[in-house]
Formats: sequence, structure tokens, C-alpha cells
Amino acid sequence: MEPSKALFSLMYSGPLFILGAFWLFFRTEEYRRFQILRVLIDVAVFSIAIARFFGSSIPPSGHAILLTHTLITVSNRYYRLAALTMLIVTAGLKISWHDFSSLGYGVVLGMISGAAWVWAGRDQVLQSGEGGL
Repeated sequence: MEPSKALFSLMYSGPLFILGAFWLFFRTEEYRRFQILRVLIDVAVFSIAIARFFGSSIPPSGHAILLTHTLITVSNRYYRLAALTMLIVTAGLKISWHDFSSLGYGVVLGMISGAAWVWAGRDQVLQSGEGGL
């Protein structure tokens, strides 16, 4: 790989790897209350994102799906601010490349997976008595 492409790849993907480490850090608390459906949703989203990194031609943008999903599922405001900033930059790049479809698919699938992840945890809140009257 030529140096300019390697530098671009590092600048484009590097921040997502750093944010991914923080995502895993915040997930450790969630995984203490192990819920298989939530784990499976996270694994599916992560698999799509990593497949795109390794060159898969699947439609959704790995950045868009992972960032949108984590915007919905991580409650830390600093993380969310970083993820939103990265999503805006990603959207700007994708739009400048006329890559509207992968951005759109990624955001929509991220919203669906985020909503499913939140829905999968609602039974636990109701069963613990926190969501009751």
C-alpha cells in the first residue's frame, strides 16, 4: 500500500478503533447483566463494521452502522458526543464521495439495531421493579 493510502486509512479508521475500545469499556457494565439477545445484536453490528474494514462489499457503511448503533445504546454523554462528531465527519466524507447508499443503509440499520438493543433490555427493567408503578 502506498504511503498516502496508508495514512488516509489510518486517519479514517483509526478514530473508530479508539472509539471502539471505549465502546467495549462501557459495554462491560452492560454485560455483567448478561442478555444473550443484546450480545448477539452487538456482535452482528460489530461483524458488519469489521467486514467493511476488511473490504467486504456489503451495502451498509461500517462506520455509519456502528456509530449510529452506539449513539443509541451507550448512555455516556462524552462517548455520544465523540460518536456524533465522527458520524457527522463520516457522513460528510461519504456525501463528498457520492456514496449515499452505504451511508443510508448504515444509519438505518444502526437505528434498527439500536432500537432492538434497547427493546431487548426492557424486560430486565420491568422485571427488576424499576419500571413498575
